[in-house]
Amino acid sequence: MGRIDPVADGTRILHVGPPKTATTSIQAAFHASRKELAKHSVVYAGRTRHSRAPATAIAMEKLGVEFSRAALEQWDVLAQEIRESDARVTVLSSEGLSYANVERGRRIVDQIGGAAHVVITMRPAARMVPSVWQQRVRRGSDQPLDAWLEQVFDRDAAGEFTATHYWGRFGLDRLVATWSDVVGAENVTVVVLDPSDHDLAYRAFEDLVGVPSGTLSHVASLANESFPFAELETIRQFNELFYAAGGTRKEWLETIRKRGFGEFRQPGSPQLTGAKADVPRWVAEQANDVASGWIEALRTFEGRLIGDPAHLLVDPSRYPETTAPPETVPISSAGLLAHIMFDAARRRGQAPSARTAKKAAKAAGAPASPSPAAGSPVRARAAGARRRLVRAWAALRGA
Repeated sequence: MGRIDPVADGTRILHVGPPKTATTSIQAAFHASRKELAKHSVVYAGRTRHSRAPATAIAMEKLGVEFSRAALEQWDVLAQEIRESDARVTVLSSEGLSYANVERGRRIVDQIGGAAHVVITMRPAARMVPSVWQQRVRRGSDQPLDAWLEQVFDRDAAGEFTATHYWGRFGLDRLVATWSDVVGAENVTVVVLDPSDHDLAYRAFEDLVGVPSGTLSHVASLANESFPFAELETIRQFNELFYAAGGTRKEWLETIRKRGFGEFRQPGSPQLTGAKADVPRWVAEQANDVASGWIEALRTFEGRLIGDPAHLLVDPSRYPETTAPPETVPISSAGLLAHIMFDAARRRGQAPSARTAKKAAKAAGAPASPSPAAGSPVRARAAGARRRLVRAWAALRGA
C-alpha cells in the first residue's frame, strides 16, 4: 500500500468500526502510543483504550441494559474534550459508533465540533459472523451458534434480511450510506483489511493522521483474541442454565460480565489453543453474496478506499459442510471457568463493607450509608443471584 495524504489540520477522525474489524488492535495501538503521537500533535481522545460506554450510549436510539444515563454524561465530557482540542488531528475510535443512524451521527459530529472524517474498517462477512457470536456469548447470550446463524441469514418473502439490526450495524453498504449522509462521502474512508497483512490497518491510520510509519503497532497484552469453540460452548451452556434457574440479563452483567473472563489472559493461565468457532459452507456462500454487493457499491464510492475489495470474499470450499459444538473442554479451562463463576457468585453475595461504603460516601460528599442489614431486600437479591450462579454451574458440571 502506497502512502496516502493525511487529513486536513484540525480534523476529528471518528473510527466507527464495526466490531470484529481490528478495532481493539487499533485502539490499543493508539492508546499505547499517546506520547509519541503527541509529538506530532495527534491526540487520542479519552483516557482509556476504548471509551465504549459513552460512545455507544450516544449512538444508540435507546439505552440498552448495559448502559445508563451516566454513560451519556460521560459522553458530554468526552465530546467537550474533542471539541476543545487544538491538536492537529484528534481521534476517537469506538465500534459503538456503528449503532448510529443519520440523526444520531449528525448529533455526534455536531457535538465534537470541527471537521469530521469517518473511517470504516471491514473484513469478510463470513469471518465476522462467528466472531460476533462469540462476543455475544461472552456478554451473556445463551443462543447456540447454529441458531444464531439461521437468524442472521434469514430472509423474508422479498429476499431481504430479517435481522435488520445486525446488518444495519455490520453491513458495509449501510455504514457507508449513513456516514456519507452525515459528513459527505469525500470525508469517509473505507479500509478493507488484508488477511495476509495485519499491519495494513496500522499503516492506513498512520497515513491518515500524518505520523511516521511504525508509530502504531500491535500490542499483544491488549489484544481481543477469540476464545476456542469448546470454552465458548461451556460459557454458553452455563448462561442457558443460569437463565433457566431464574437469572436475569442484568444479574449476569453485574456478576459474570464484571469478571470479563480476563483471567484467561493472565500469566500462567491455560493456553487457549483449541479450534475456534467456524461457520458451515452455506454461511460462507451467503456471506459472499452479501460481500459481492458491498464490492459493487464500492465501485461508485466517492470517498477514500484503502485495501483490496476482493479481500471481502472467502473461498467457500475451505469451509466444512456442517459444524457442531465440541463435546469436551480442556480440564484446565474447565477449572478456570468454575473459579470465575464461583468467584462471581461469591462477590455478588457479599454486602459492601462499612469501610467501602464510608469511603464512597466521602468521595461523593455525602454521609455514609450503613451496609445492608441481614434480611434486607438488597441482601436477599444478592443471595438469590449467588444461588442461581451456583446452581447453574452445578447443573453444567453434571450435564
